[in-house]
Amino acid sequence: MAPKELPTGLYLVRNVLAKKYLGHIRTEYGVGPEKVILLPDGTRAPFFHVERRDDGTYVIGVDGLTTIEIEGKIYAMPIAHNEAPKWAVEPLEQPHAGFLYSIKNPNFPQGWTVNQQTAYAQIFVDPFANATPEGAVFELEPVEKAA
Repeated sequence: MAPKELPTGLYLVRNVLAKKYLGHIRTEYGVGPEKVILLPDGTRAPFFHVERRDDGTYVIGVDGLTTIEIEGKIYAMPIAHNEAPKWAVEPLEQPHAGFLYSIKNPNFPQGWTVNQQTAYAQIFVDPFANATPEGAVFELEPVEKAA
């Protein structure tokens, strides 16, 4: 069972449906925000820094960049810490769940999900109805476990 509150730390993030780790890639012209994507198999995944805030929300970053939603897609870009978007990281109550979570907007019923299961597919923010969609289940594996 996933812990009720995910502690601040470094994590490998993997989409369970696609069975691929998340990473980021520069945009076409190498400037601007970097897309958060599914990595190709065999690619070394970066560690995501997940920081729990006093209000129970989280700031999620990767390689010194902060994750942000832009027009329904997840990007990583430099953002001042006090302006960083907040995410709700919620444990999933599943019998086999070890470190399975959904990553949601804390103010709206929508969250991170995959629309395609192929390498380089970008992570989207889609609405959640009553249940967490299959593509919105992420394993957050602590780096200590991954090492």
